Amino acid sequence: MKAISTALCTLFLSQLYRNALAVSNSTEERRAANTCGDPSVAEIFVQAFSPSKTAQVTRVRWVFIATDTIGDDFAIQAEVFRAWETTQTGTVPLYQLSNPSGTDFIYLPSLNGAIPSAAGFIPLFVVSQPSFTDHWYTTSPTERNSLIASGWVDGGVVAFVLPVNDCTCSS
Repeated sequence: MKAISTALCTLFLSQLYRNALAVSNSTEERRAANTCGDPSVAEIFVQAFSPSKTAQVTRVRWVFIATDTIGDDFAIQAEVFRAWETTQTGTVPLYQLSNPSGTDFIYLPSLNGAIPSAAGFIPLFVVSQPSFTDHWYTTSPTERNSLIASGWVDGGVVAFVLPVNDCTCSS
């Protein structure tokens, strides 16, 4: 009986060693600590419009579902980008600010307006319609340029974000 136990233990340990060796020889690489946040946990942010506020707001979809249930009138217009609801390694928060009446919202990555970028991220452009105190956020240069040609004011790049459908973030 002792010989059988020893043989099973030896077999188990040799299999464990083989598995550990296979993992250590793997070509997969771990994410470096200083890279952008983990794209696999990024959420899709959508833009919605409120006719009563004449305002565009960019948030994750569940926020609009929750607020519409209690009487807000935001209608989702488009998926805009992917990002994280919470701070991730190598990312900075994007702050939402509103005017006193709550009818216009802007987004800034920091209090000093500095815009950090990283490989694989794309620019999030902002254009505004000052006469209506409205801002539109897009990752499409064509859409941005068309709105500017239609009289909207170019607000530049507000942040760098992940594309909705394709993450080219360095890992």
